[in-house]
Amino acid sequence: MHEVIITSLKVYGSLFAVLFVVFLLGRHYYPKAFLVLRDSEEDATDLSRNTFGPISWMWKVFGIGDEEIFEECGMDAIVFIRTLRFGMRVALMSIVNGFYLFPVYATAEGGEGQLESVTLGNVPESDPALLSATVACYIVYTFALFLLY
Repeated sequence: MHEVIITSLKVYGSLFAVLFVVFLLGRHYYPKAFLVLRDSEEDATDLSRNTFGPISWMWKVFGIGDEEIFEECGMDAIVFIRTLRFGMRVALMSIVNGFYLFPVYATAEGGEGQLESVTLGNVPESDPALLSATVACYIVYTFALFLLY
């Protein structure tokens, strides 16, 4: 099973690295595609006039508050960003659930292969381990409702 995880990390990690480098190069060589408001004086804002380095923009992006985004970009941008944050938090809770679901699935009595052994497909019908998936669903659902409140 460790080989499957290592192979997945190699494939998806290298794919991420290549696409990230392509993004950084595209941002450097084609700035108009990424900084539309910078060239327009009437539409330019203080936020769009800022110039960040190839990597330093990542830390500075998280330092921009909701009020500044609202003032500079409008209500639709802040609603979109808040929706993305909500989805990210729900996805992170699902990842946290995976830390206890994968061992439960891997120790189930199913006869699946290496990769399938850490999925719900490895748990046979009427096995008490199926309750872990139900508990995980309730945890994610409750967490999402908590975030919405």
